[in-house]
Amino acid sequence: MKALNPVTGAYVQRVEQALIRDFGARGEGLEQLALSVATELPDEISALLRQTATRLNSRVTPDQSLDVEDALTLAFDCGRLLEQLDQFRRTRAEALVHLDTDGRTVTDPEPADLDRLSRFMVLRDRWLRKAADFSLKLLVTAVLILVLGFALGLI
Repeated sequence: MKALNPVTGAYVQRVEQALIRDFGARGEGLEQLALSVATELPDEISALLRQTATRLNSRVTPDQSLDVEDALTLAFDCGRLLEQLDQFRRTRAEALVHLDTDGRTVTDPEPADLDRLSRFMVLRDRWLRKAADFSLKLLVTAVLILVLGFALGLI
């Protein structure tokens, strides 16, 4: 394989690791990894991934190393790929949040359910406020007794 400079090699390796870790890609090298996950990725990302893998394989020959311009282009493409793969992974994860436990899409509650839910929330807030008020009064009383005990020399 043609010698990659350390920065370019690190970018290619990060793209390969992202494909394996986030999308379950299998294979050796960027081209095989790209082919194994091509159906899971959007067309734009898949095309950029194939283009980068093809560029890497066509420019990397055993007898010479990458010139600076090719190395920078490859590093830039790998950076774009990393950003797009990360964004797609996050978007895909956000889409899963809106699914119920049985895989159906979560829908908004009915108005009658909303009314019951709002009444429950009002009662809950009222009880929490009462508990907090009582706790605060108890704390203030305990501090006053402590200060009084210090002032009278009982403690």
